[in-house]
Amino acid sequence: MPACTMLVDEHGARCGRRSNVEEVSVMGSKPGQEFRIPEIRWACDRCRGEEEVKAPRVVLAGVLSRPRCGSCLTMPAGPSGLCDGCRSIMSHHVRNNPNRLPRPGSAARAAIKAVRPEVVQGYKHGMIIMRMHIVLNGGA
Repeated sequence: MPACTMLVDEHGARCGRRSNVEEVSVMGSKPGQEFRIPEIRWACDRCRGEEEVKAPRVVLAGVLSRPRCGSCLTMPAGPSGLCDGCRSIMSHHVRNNPNRLPRPGSAARAAIKAVRPEVVQGYKHGMIIMRMHIVLNGGA
């Protein structure tokens, strides 16, 4: 795919975009010289002056109204207070290392600290998660 060759500043820098590029006939000036004969150049939609059409953002009311994950703070949380990714990281650590606390600063440690105890008790490794949760949060 060719790149946009339209000049964008007085130093002769080219645009270089590769989206929606078409050949256009141009009359104007280059830095340091003028030309009056039409010249064929590649131009993107922005350099041609056409607006980019973006798809409208679909906002689901239920997804944005849910609280954020207590561990990563980016994704919507589930019933345990964690998103699916953080819950998976926590379960993986507990399944593979049931007798070792996660390292400080790790995602597994943040997930175990942020999990809701009343929900975790029903998990397969819930007792191990609860033991680590109590130790990490300064409990007995």
